[in-house]
Amino acid sequence: MSVTQARQLAEVSATGAVIGVLGAIYGVLVGLGRAKPGMFAPAVAVWFVGFPLARLLHETATPVLLGGNPTPPDDVVTFLAFQAVVSLGFAIGFVWLYERITPSWLIHIKGHNPYAERVYGRYVAHAEAVWAARERKRARRAASTGVAARGRTRRST
Repeated sequence: MSVTQARQLAEVSATGAVIGVLGAIYGVLVGLGRAKPGMFAPAVAVWFVGFPLARLLHETATPVLLGGNPTPPDDVVTFLAFQAVVSLGFAIGFVWLYERITPSWLIHIKGHNPYAERVYGRYVAHAEAVWAARERKRARRAASTGVAARGRTRRST
């Protein structure tokens, strides 16, 4: 991998990196095409492994930074298992936040970044598929009730 490619991947993963190292890893996976944007499973895999290890490091190393000795939890296995369960909630929140921030960032960088162009293309394709499905459903509903379908662009309140 060249330095330019590494910079481009770093740029694509910047929105995930705002969350931290685990977010940057997810961003790189999306940039490389190993994970589709919005998919929950890759985020769970990253958080399920990374979060418990990060918490173990935090729990053990914080006393050292404060001038004491390393103090790992008494029952490391139970600690890691609990943190793995908690990580699932963080993965949900992360995917939600990532999906809200990333598309607007990709719009800004897709002109000079081929990784961003590919990921942005996936977002556009997904949005078009969702829009088409919504319009088909609306047309079917209108046909079954005998009312002409209206081509609304916004949801009426």
